[in-house]
Amino acid sequence: MNCNRQTCFLAAVLTCITASAQVSAQGSEQGSSDPTLVEVSIVSSMDGTEQPNRVYLPDSSGRKPLLVFLHSWSHGFEQDNTRWLELAKQRGWAFLQPNFRGKNNRPEACGSELARQDILDAIKYVLAKTEIDRSRIYLAGTSGGGHMSMLMASYYPDKFSAVSSWVGISDLEKWHATTGLKPETRHYARELENCIGGVPGTGDALKYELKMRSPVWHLAKAADVPLDINTGIHDGHTGSVPVSQSIEAFNVILRAKHKPEIPRDEIEKWNAADAGEKSHHAVVDDLSYSRKVLFRSQVNHSRLTIFEGAHEDLPAAGVAFLEAIQRATQW
Repeated sequence: MNCNRQTCFLAAVLTCITASAQVSAQGSEQGSSDPTLVEVSIVSSMDGTEQPNRVYLPDSSGRKPLLVFLHSWSHGFEQDNTRWLELAKQRGWAFLQPNFRGKNNRPEACGSELARQDILDAIKYVLAKTEIDRSRIYLAGTSGGGHMSMLMASYYPDKFSAVSSWVGISDLEKWHATTGLKPETRHYARELENCIGGVPGTGDALKYELKMRSPVWHLAKAADVPLDINTGIHDGHTGSVPVSQSIEAFNVILRAKHKPEIPRDEIEKWNAADAGEKSHHAVVDDLSYSRKVLFRSQVNHSRLTIFEGAHEDLPAAGVAFLEAIQRATQW
């Protein structure tokens, strides 16, 4: 690359920032070294296989909240999500990190019925092991975990008190198209093809698989679940999930609540590569984000937030949303 010293320095800084955002969103491939986070095997109630999980159970007596955190697209239960774990421990919460069939690169993973049941089985395991406040069972996830968080809220709206989703994929077919355009994200498109059994658009069976696994087709059933959908303004440009994936997910909630949707021209504006440059002023003073909040739409207890950031999560903001909610669940 030909550049002067200043230009090369700026390019290096931008590369480091982008890499940092990706690590923040997807955690570390190495597992947490926290000895209180214990690995347990739980037998699937669907196919009888043993599925690994990581669990933290506080020593305290009495009912406590449970935070279920879902790993990202390219990882499994071993992913290091210490930042979320530490916030749970500080509050005396139980913490669960299920595997739900691991990386999203095979049919059993990526929102399959088996993967969804694994999460339910793991929660039932925790409920049997310790006293949990069933009005405070929280679900969160980032990237592929954000996708799965929205999907679980849609299929099982009575199982979770509140849900926080970060930079999640809501429409797998559209995501396949966008990731297939760039060499650096093309592997996601191939992995999705492995999950559904072929290239989208080549048969009704594949269309069914995409719909079954895409939150955007089911989120209307989660209209009464307090749902926190978050996206960084630079995602899709320095990251792999366009801002539109989160906006279109929230539009399903608005539609179900008979509220005006965010219009297409506004979605395109936020999705544009220069959207971050044009958005200089925070519209909401939310200290839990530690970033500028550039856009927020809210209906009842659910909200969409676009923040100054990329493909990443802000655990303090997610936990602040969750801990404010008490809502009965059915187990």
